[in-house]
Amino acid sequence: MTDRVSVDSRDRAPVVVKRATTPQHREALRSEAEALTAMRHPGLVHLVEYTAGDDHDELITAFAGSVTLADFRPTSVGVIAGVVASVAA
Repeated sequence: MTDRVSVDSRDRAPVVVKRATTPQHREALRSEAEALTAMRHPGLVHLVEYTAGDDHDELITAFAGSVTLADFRPTSVGVIAGVVASVAA
């Protein structure tokens, strides 16, 4: 959950900037940053930076394209199991 998502560039590379200002969104963004820090997998987006400020938090990740798992929405249990297995490996 974020208040705003935008695409920007850092060091000439495209990045996604998620910005949160409400307490609920800031907590969700912090949790996402912790999860990305703890996990490493070629199928996961790379965390570039996370900052917590006085009035907002920002999560910056490498840009990995415009299709997300939310867009993918697999319907078969076999496909879902394959996605989970590949992320867990």
